[in-house]
Amino acid sequence: MLEQEYLELVNQLKESFDKKEKEVENIKENYFALFKSLISVYGVIRIIDDANEEDKPVLIEIIREYLSSIISPIINLSLNSNE
Repeated sequence: MLEQEYLELVNQLKESFDKKEKEVENIKENYFALFKSLISVYGVIRIIDDANEEDKPVLIEIIREYLSSIISPIINLSLNSNE
């Protein structure tokens, strides 16, 4: 194998590795964002548990909208990746 061919292969491998590293970093960022959102939802559910009966419908609507804003992009991403 010529030295030039070897260098080209090494560069291709490095580019591939860098691309995968960026993908992993993106997945980690998305995971932590989702984790923080779920912890927030858990906190609101705890508040709903302690709220009086007249406040519960409003709080439930707030949490429903918040969850929809989190889940809709995930569902759309899943549907688009299956195409």
